[in-house]
Amino acid sequence: MMTRNSFDSNLMDWLADRRSDWSFVIVGKQEGPSVDLAKLQRLSNVTFLGYRPLADLPKCLAGMDVCLIPWAPTEWVKSAFSLKLFEYLAAGKPVVARWTEEYLPYKDLVYLAKDNAEFEQCIERALREAPEDRTVARMRCAQANTWEDRVRDFSKIIRGALPGTAR
Repeated sequence: MMTRNSFDSNLMDWLADRRSDWSFVIVGKQEGPSVDLAKLQRLSNVTFLGYRPLADLPKCLAGMDVCLIPWAPTEWVKSAFSLKLFEYLAAGKPVVARWTEEYLPYKDLVYLAKDNAEFEQCIERALREAPEDRTVARMRCAQANTWEDRVRDFSKIIRGALPGTAR
């Protein structure tokens, strides 16, 4: 799931209860001091797969129509960034995420929501999207955001900030 108690179980409870015609699959560890999954675990349209090895994740993603990043609206989340975004984009899947400043550069590829109602509306729009609409653009975005690219970019910034190095 998420770190820093960022998984919004209230949002997911609300969505799953409201949209019994949708199926929700939650992949990842199911723990955390303030994560209450009791209601979600009782809903028939919610499935918990638990922790899965990295090699199994592409199989999990293949069956999903829309990938969610349901962060709780906290101060930490306002500037948070999850690399899970690039995993979802690499699969070409539509992504709905809680609005965060860090995701704004990807707003043309990701549906961003500030509240529960917007989150639901974004999922509806993502479900109506034709598969070919933005799949290739999402995959290209993920390819342009590898760890190698990040290390190279950070190295340039660091070298430029050090005294006596070329800027």
